[in-house]
Amino acid sequence: MSSPLENLQHLRRGFNGDIIEPGVAEYEAASRTILVPGSPAFVLRPKSAGDVRAAVRFSAGTGLPLAVRGGGHGFPGFGTNDGGVVIDLSALSGVEVVDAERHRVRIGGGATWGQVAPALAAHGLAISSGDTKSVGVGGLTLSGGIGWKVRKYGLALDNLLAVEIVTADGSLLYASADENPELFWAVRGGGGNVGIVTAFDFQAHPTTDVFYGTISFPAAEAPTVLQGWAEYLRTAPEELTSVVDFANPFAGGPQAPV
Repeated sequence: MSSPLENLQHLRRGFNGDIIEPGVAEYEAASRTILVPGSPAFVLRPKSAGDVRAAVRFSAGTGLPLAVRGGGHGFPGFGTNDGGVVIDLSALSGVEVVDAERHRVRIGGGATWGQVAPALAAHGLAISSGDTKSVGVGGLTLSGGIGWKVRKYGLALDNLLAVEIVTADGSLLYASADENPELFWAVRGGGGNVGIVTAFDFQAHPTTDVFYGTISFPAAEAPTVLQGWAEYLRTAPEELTSVVDFANPFAGGPQAPV
């Protein structure tokens, strides 16, 4: 195994993205996720799938811990580490309608849903996605993907058609129901540990305005509210997605409203 410095010199010859190290102005922001600080030795920000392959091989060659960051929204802070390598996919954020007639879209592995929604809205399309615009497409989709349209259109992963993915040996593969189907099965709900998805192919759907609102009840009414809510949703139109926030810790603990 080569030293990190030797591997870094080799990486610079074939890596077109940004290499961010401690001491530079960008490092403080690049070293952390939204919720968790970190102190990685290198933050690599690839600009292509080829760059991701090079970054994976660099990490393997050094033996340093590897973290992969999409939106960086995870509570445990898996998108950073201490003393290791972080592959930050934020530059891979393109949104493209590849088949307008069939509503097929391709989204970069580092995009956030806040980037996706307006890009697709310009085409009258949407995907059943998360509920927060700063959440990454990758983290949400690979883990399931509950969003505001889940009752009618399913989870984000239910709308996934294929992925372009870099595996641990640095190979670039395409996985769908017909090509590498077992890998495709694994990425739909298996989390981010089977590879780094550089692009997602989704089945979008035509969309119109979305209406939303919040109804609050006193905590003392929780039993009645929860039973009534569950009973209503059994027969509610599938266009209605509803979520209960019960004793939200950000709004007063056990006495918080429902």
